[in-house]
Amino acid sequence: MATIIYFGGNFLAFPVYDDSASFKLKAALGILPQVSVWEIGRIWSSFESSGVGINSNTADNVIYHYSFTEGLYELTVAFFFWSALGLYLDYVLPMDYGTRKHPCFLCQPKSYTCCRSKRVINLDDDEQERRNKLLANQAVDDLLELENLK
Repeated sequence: MATIIYFGGNFLAFPVYDDSASFKLKAALGILPQVSVWEIGRIWSSFESSGVGINSNTADNVIYHYSFTEGLYELTVAFFFWSALGLYLDYVLPMDYGTRKHPCFLCQPKSYTCCRSKRVINLDDDEQERRNKLLANQAVDDLLELENLK
């Protein structure tokens, strides 16, 4: 699956390979690591072939509507994005062993119980006894209702 996504990303990156491509297009497609590496490589090779090299003064220079530091930022964001997507798909997609989770498992309270505080109800003895009686009566009523349904 990862190979298909990687080579599919190369096909999506074709509009960026043109020198006249806008910065917005390059920034939008920069979530694909192939685009960022391609643009960084072009800038780096331009500086190295001219004998200037990449340093803190030249890293922010915009060449071909892109800068070296912009590419590094996009690679960092892409790393976290693709890592999170990979972990999510690892939980959601079917597998041979184990159980898969529901696609919306991140929105369900049981997935973030470590962050929630436990709800503690402080009842005095009389209230606790009354509550236990109500629960017992409800259980008896439920049993009688089941008997009447048969």
